[in-house]
Amino acid sequence: AILADGSITWEQTLQQICDEYIGLDCNGFVGNWLRLLQPDLKLTPNHRADEVRTKALHYRTRLDQIEYWDLMCYTHNEHIAAVDDRSPAPGRFMVCQSAGGGPRRNEFAFLQTGTRTFQLAAPTPQDIGYQFYVISLW
Repeated sequence: AILADGSITWEQTLQQICDEYIGLDCNGFVGNWLRLLQPDLKLTPNHRADEVRTKALHYRTRLDQIEYWDLMCYTHNEHIAAVDDRSPAPGRFMVCQSAGGGPRRNEFAFLQTGTRTFQLAAPTPQDIGYQFYVISLW
């Protein structure tokens, strides 16, 4: 229906599709996923990392506690991403995010930096290399 709407420009069409289904920024990307996956949390694509973190049931305090579908909420609210899976190598995880370069899934090694904080071991220039909390909403 959005593509067939002749009353809006192609830019407005693209924006509507991204807002509703994809989410080009990190909040939109993770927010759309959470909205569909767990609607009772009442999280939207506009919720930032700190707001999502208020719903945390668990904070991960060690690398071996991190699980599928945990969220990476950056400590200064600058980014949010999702852990898609553990890699076979210890301390490595598949991360779904939208950062520089758009939505993607990549493997990263995590380093523990504090009691409840972690950091990517070797972020690329397109990744956000600051500290983050890993939380579970379930």
